[in-house]
Amino acid sequence: MTWRTVKIGDVCLVKRGTTITEKQAMKGSVPVVAGGISYSYKHNQANRSPNVITVSASGANAGYVNFWDIPIFASDCSTVEAVGNNIDIRFIFYFLRHKQDFINQTMRSGAAQPHVYAKDIAQISLNLPPLAEQKRIAAILDKANEIKTKRELALAKLHELADSTFIELFEVGSIYEHAKLSDVCELITDGTHYTPTYADDGVIFLSAKNVTSGEIDWNNIKYIPESLHLELQKRVKPKYGDVLLAKNGTTGVAAIVDKDVVFDIYVSLALLRPSKKILSAFLHGALNSSITKRQFNSSLKGIGVPNLHLVDIRKTTIPLPSIKEQEKFIEIMRDINNNREINLSFLNKQAEVISSLQNQAFTTGFNA
Repeated sequence: MTWRTVKIGDVCLVKRGTTITEKQAMKGSVPVVAGGISYSYKHNQANRSPNVITVSASGANAGYVNFWDIPIFASDCSTVEAVGNNIDIRFIFYFLRHKQDFINQTMRSGAAQPHVYAKDIAQISLNLPPLAEQKRIAAILDKANEIKTKRELALAKLHELADSTFIELFEVGSIYEHAKLSDVCELITDGTHYTPTYADDGVIFLSAKNVTSGEIDWNNIKYIPESLHLELQKRVKPKYGDVLLAKNGTTGVAAIVDKDVVFDIYVSLALLRPSKKILSAFLHGALNSSITKRQFNSSLKGIGVPNLHLVDIRKTTIPLPSIKEQEKFIEIMRDINNNREINLSFLNKQAEVISSLQNQAFTTGFNA
């Protein structure tokens, strides 16, 4: 079977989107794809047909590869469309997903605002098999991703279950008093307002990026020198059982400090230390509930990157049942989280399977 070496631009039409702001968009149902990993808002018309690849053009997610099987309005992104009848666009999509790290590491330019340009995407080389083999490879990867998607949906359902459980127990026809966070926490503050100098090792330094999933990501961390750590500890000394809350980025997502380790935090994180009135795990559940998030969202300030300010966090209210009732909720959450861990384990394994399949598909090819 003959594979030929081509560039993406040789077999696909790669072009920049047309910028449209949310203010300019007209009410409609067409997703506007900009610089994020999903659509930003909607418009009343499309400028790209279904079955198109998008590559985010700028911002924190510049270079992110996605696929749309519906009409879209391509804005702050580049699009990749098949040219002719000998190209399977799903094959090209999986190839670009396989090259995601390469795109992130070599094509992002600009320090303050990273960009990925259409002309650079067009220059990416690939080994292209005959159409039948393209379709076969795409079908295998489609099936593997279908399994992964089912696990992702299961995780989303568990998240919804946690939220609906909180609302049903403490909000629907609620008989519980509501208290300000400042009344149930002995400390609410944030981290250093200065971007530190990082080190290869030293003291762990966390930011909002480390709490995006509702748990602390201890794997992708940065370090600061011991000397700087001693200075930052004068402001706040995080400890086991504290709750960290993202003030920007994934605003309003909270995570419990579940390790007894020494670390410091950036200003993008707020630290809430529960008083004797409230348990850490209940505070965590309350902060991550949709009811609390609505309060946070209504308090966001700033243009471009909205921020949640400490003054608004302190006055946010949550239901305050007895400690015994808090413990009952925590027990329910423990069961939900156990199921979540099972699904997450399967999801991680499936991601490894997909990665292995992609490596094989785009290096040696699948055996017939």
